[in-house]
Amino acid sequence: MSLHDKELNLRADMFVDCKRFWKLKDEKSIDICVIGSSQGKYAFDFSGIENISGENWAIDGEPIEYDLKIIKNYCRYMKPGGTVVITLSPFTACFTPRLLGCANRDAEYRYYMILQPKDIHDYNPEKAEAIRRFNHENCVDIQNVPVAKHVTPGDYQNLFAENAKNFVEVWSKLFHITDFSAPISEYHRRMRIGIAICVGNIIDFCIEKGLIPIMYLCPMTEYMIPYFTSESHRNYIQGLIDEISRKKIPVFNDWSHPKFSKAQYFFNSIWMNSSGSKSFTRAFLKERLNLPDVKGEV
Repeated sequence: MSLHDKELNLRADMFVDCKRFWKLKDEKSIDICVIGSSQGKYAFDFSGIENISGENWAIDGEPIEYDLKIIKNYCRYMKPGGTVVITLSPFTACFTPRLLGCANRDAEYRYYMILQPKDIHDYNPEKAEAIRRFNHENCVDIQNVPVAKHVTPGDYQNLFAENAKNFVEVWSKLFHITDFSAPISEYHRRMRIGIAICVGNIIDFCIEKGLIPIMYLCPMTEYMIPYFTSESHRNYIQGLIDEISRKKIPVFNDWSHPKFSKAQYFFNSIWMNSSGSKSFTRAFLKERLNLPDVKGEV
């Protein structure tokens, strides 16, 4: 008996991140790609840049294990010597495919449209057929939903402060962490080691394919930054980076960016808005990749 899209509760917005893969055409044509989760997805936008070919393959709520699957499936589109930007989010060290199912049980449906069956956890042929039949075209990314013009700077302060608090509460429940600054538990330490191995595998794969991997921490707003003390940063970010340090690849930390941590570049406390991501991407190419001659209007 075949499944129907209503049984799977399919929605067009589930597949918004797939569109960037469907439009890929020419192999060995991309200078830079970005992989990672939501922060990376909303921080980078290469559209309008004329002399550098970039693609953002970061996906909402993506565990690092799937980043490895993405780069393995799509590395053929990268130019030899191309750069792979591995974005790290606040809790990359804690996020596994199992937790993806806890956070959003339907999230893996999107991978049926961009990965091979062998790369999908608990692949189901009936689900695959229902997903293929579904109309994926009517999806709009929330980043591109206009912000009401009457929103004032004071409104942003209240909205972003509340939004940051909500994010932290969700993370606390999802990752079972009551105090981000407390010493890391043995459970999370073991998980961090496992995630570090996976990041290391991405790095090794990129180098094997003649690509240049870097690790990057994207900017977040001034409303989110205070929740991450030096202790929590050491536990969940620096601890992960230290586990991978033997790989000796560049690591850039722009969490607290002098310009791009301002609220005007974001649509919530941690994700950049459309105009912010375009401005930021150009600054990143110049400041972090030393590409001063970036052509094209924002």
